Amino acid sequence: MRSWFPVMVLAMFVAGAVFAAGCTGEKGQSQPPASLLTPTTRPPITPAPTTPGHVTATTTAAPVPPVTTVTTPPVYVPGTVSQEGSAILIDGDVTGYKSSRGDFIDEIRFMVRLAPRAEPVTFDVPNTQIIFTRAGIPQYGVNYLVLSGDENGNRILEPNETFLVSIPLSPESPQYEIYAGEEFTMAIKNPPNPQVTVITSAPPVLTADPMVLASAPA
Repeated sequence: MRSWFPVMVLAMFVAGAVFAAGCTGEKGQSQPPASLLTPTTRPPITPAPTTPGHVTATTTAAPVPPVTTVTTPPVYVPGTVSQEGSAILIDGDVTGYKSSRGDFIDEIRFMVRLAPRAEPVTFDVPNTQIIFTRAGIPQYGVNYLVLSGDENGNRILEPNETFLVSIPLSPESPQYEIYAGEEFTMAIKNPPNPQVTVITSAPPVLTADPMVLASAPA
């Protein structure tokens, strides 16, 4: 029995040393028991905020209404009547009438009376002539009519009478039609008295209504 006792003691010593070595680190420091280790907790991953791309706002332009062009006719100023010293006086307006056959004036009308203290005047060709002057056309005389006012029917303009005179420019004389904007001079000649002179033009836009071409002084 004494022969194996020392061996037994030695074995027990070795086993104790091995056990002690398992609970000690490399430098003899004690390791915590496995049950005391705290597992590592990682923080939750927060996704990086996403920045939306630049969005360009689209604006729909309102429809542009069509432009309406309004044409304003030029301002028309009637012409003048010069009759100082004449035995015949134009009374009121010289009026033009647009033709039904086209865009031109084919009749002119006006009223005439005797000047104060003037002698009666034979209102007929050749005693009293109406002469037209226009650009590009030789000066010419026209026929005319007394539409009303000749109370005695003798074509003599007497005191207290007023003649309505009409100058038809066509169809007898179609070359003498007066067109829109055209300038002209009309003279009423009754020698030896000074003539009556009308300087005017046709309106730039002719209308179906009577058009005032000139106005005599009051």
